[in-house]
Amino acid sequence: MRRVLCAFLALTAGVLGAAEQSRLGAGFAAAGRRDVGWNTTGPFQIAPLVIRGEGWTEQLVIQNVDRNYDTNLYIAFFRYDGTPWTVTLRMRGINMWGGSEDLLTDSVFTLYLPKLGGQAVLELPTSFGAQELGMAYIFQDPDKQPQGEFFGQAIFRREEPGQPDLMTTMPFSALAEEYISVFFDNEGWKYPGVGVVALDAADIFRTRDIQVKMAIRTQDGAVNKIVTRRVRNMGLIWFSLVHEFPETINRLGRIDIWTDEPTVLLSSMSLQFAPNRAFTAICPFEK
Repeated sequence: MRRVLCAFLALTAGVLGAAEQSRLGAGFAAAGRRDVGWNTTGPFQIAPLVIRGEGWTEQLVIQNVDRNYDTNLYIAFFRYDGTPWTVTLRMRGINMWGGSEDLLTDSVFTLYLPKLGGQAVLELPTSFGAQELGMAYIFQDPDKQPQGEFFGQAIFRREEPGQPDLMTTMPFSALAEEYISVFFDNEGWKYPGVGVVALDAADIFRTRDIQVKMAIRTQDGAVNKIVTRRVRNMGLIWFSLVHEFPETINRLGRIDIWTDEPTVLLSSMSLQFAPNRAFTAICPFEK
């Protein structure tokens, strides 16, 4: 029932074949630019955190919000190190085509959503193994035009025996051209995890590290420092703010994230945890 984009090369190669590169590159080139904000119906979107293991379940909910046109999508999964990531999904939806309720396993999936509310739910089933992190790129098929606009969001759920299930949600993001600003609240023993995604638009399949700068600023002005981190191209870094920057404990503030490389685009997200391990999603601003 599904049509796979094409076979990946060996995962250790960390790259897609020429046909896959062409499609993903064309979809990315069509995305255009947005000036500020998070919610997007652009043709190239990102779920900047995909997580499995340790009791996590994640759903990617995608809907065609266009009254006039159908939309045809590719969903490509990558590990935190930028290599293709084989995942298992359960696909469910309204008037969609691309799979069934059976479990489907691959790195790239295709999805057809008809106009007037075609909707899909792509679920990574609950797993209790070691935690694994990555991201998903969702983009329209550049060979099929015109295309309807779509909107997507990720729903995170964590189960722990004997404890209430914990859930939160956040919309897919676009890619920022200049910088990202992430709010944090470390008061009352709250602690955020922060993720940063980087992509080199000039060569999205080149295996290399990208230098990203982060300015840590607190509301009281007590901390104002700039640090440098490296993110793998098409990859992700994820860190606990209180572990990496203990000087932010019991303070409010923000993290400004940018790069000096003109061809690099960024995305980010934050999960803020309470002392009882409940959590919510913090959507950054993009510029």
